[in-house]
Amino acid sequence: MNSRTYIPKFHLPTGRQPPKASPAVEATLLELQTEAKLLHRSLQRRPRNLSRSQQETIRCLNDNQQIVILDADKGLGTVVLDAKMYYAEAERQLADASTYEKLVTESRVVENDITRQLDSIIDRHNVSGKDRAALTNCFPFKPAKFHLLPKIHKPFTAEGQPKGRPIVSSIGYCTSPASRFVDFHVKGDIKTAKTILSNSGQVVDELRKQDTFENSLFLTADVESLYTNMSWNRTVDAVSRFLEDVEHPLSSLIVDLVNFVLRNNYFVFDGNVYHQLRGMAMGTPMAVNVANLFLHMHEKSALTTFRDSIKYFGRYVDDIQLLVQHSCDITSLKSCLYSDLPEIKLTWSDAAKNCVFLDLSLSIHGSSLEFSTFQKPRNAYLYIPFSSDHPRSCLRAFIKAELLRYNRTNTNSVKLQHVRNSFWTRLRARGYPQAFLHTEFCNVQPCCANTNSKHSAVAASRCELMFFTKFHPQLLMLEKLLKISFRAKIRFLRSPKLF
Repeated sequence: MNSRTYIPKFHLPTGRQPPKASPAVEATLLELQTEAKLLHRSLQRRPRNLSRSQQETIRCLNDNQQIVILDADKGLGTVVLDAKMYYAEAERQLADASTYEKLVTESRVVENDITRQLDSIIDRHNVSGKDRAALTNCFPFKPAKFHLLPKIHKPFTAEGQPKGRPIVSSIGYCTSPASRFVDFHVKGDIKTAKTILSNSGQVVDELRKQDTFENSLFLTADVESLYTNMSWNRTVDAVSRFLEDVEHPLSSLIVDLVNFVLRNNYFVFDGNVYHQLRGMAMGTPMAVNVANLFLHMHEKSALTTFRDSIKYFGRYVDDIQLLVQHSCDITSLKSCLYSDLPEIKLTWSDAAKNCVFLDLSLSIHGSSLEFSTFQKPRNAYLYIPFSSDHPRSCLRAFIKAELLRYNRTNTNSVKLQHVRNSFWTRLRARGYPQAFLHTEFCNVQPCCANTNSKHSAVAASRCELMFFTKFHPQLLMLEKLLKISFRAKIRFLRSPKLF
């Protein structure tokens, strides 16, 4: 790699200190630094939003070894789980000899082996000194950490305990720099794959392009345990073929780094070191993009075979949605998709005029499409409480973003108003004052999405009424009232030149 492929994102500071100035300048800087520290200490700190008894309660819960406190899967709130149940589920999963191997060798041996592998890749591709440092800045060896997210939305085991989603957090792990490098270089080219979705807004935009929905049916599917069932060889081959198709200049280096990250997933749990023998760690930076490429390269043949029957195909990582002709041979389609991946299993829904996909509830009525915001029944809606120390700008920002999302994901005004009312009620339960919410809700007026319009609900919600007049101080208060009541703004004309 030469200087032209150098990326500032992976730059590491050299630690070089600039030469000192004259004694007078240095003395002034030291005096300024001392005064700044004293001023910072004298500033009145904001009172804590937790009482002393609440802080003590949290400290006692953290010190309690009989329980484990962690987030639930799918963001369904906080779970307090018996420690014995948590460790029993983790040991059950780690006992799968086809997926995990418990190591008896010292961590130093593993560290040396990983170092040799990465050095060999770097030398083979003539990586420059700065990029070499960026790819190896996590040494010495620091294993990733394994933990579970309880699946409280799924049926419990026979022993009455929730199953867990395995997560391997690779923050600070020795393969993380290589994984970030891969993720950075492939995410731009992934955007050329139209079937790969990044949000529900793309679903709405793509479905808007349909001329008619008459004689059409929805199909949805879910890939079972995608990350743990990804074959290393097939994954590397899929990434290689994709990079060749887009003629990526660093294809050979990226392919070697993908192979390196996949085969060196070591992690620690309960004091023991394990090695994952197949699949990919869900917590590594490149996980989402590499998983997308893996499925993308293996779904092309089915999409080509059924191109006359499939009107729309979209996939958000492991969630799949199709819009097919009523005459489509659905049984053959199901058996054809990913048929060359025996380790990948799909859970299909029945073909119907309506479906739920991501945060959308879609339904076909005659030749038109309607959709509304889908909210999971078990969602705890743990919005940031108003008593939090977050800046008020953060609170306003997430409220505005959520209201805009409701505009984008609703075509029915009644349903839109219902979800806005529910949002208002939930925010009030989190301590938000009515006056604060009134201002934010007025800033984003309800505006239903139109499946036949090329203009998004976001653009429509930004339409404003402008008043142009000469400046006067008393008009500043009038401007605030107009903005709240009529979503109007005052634009002051430039004052005439005096000379």
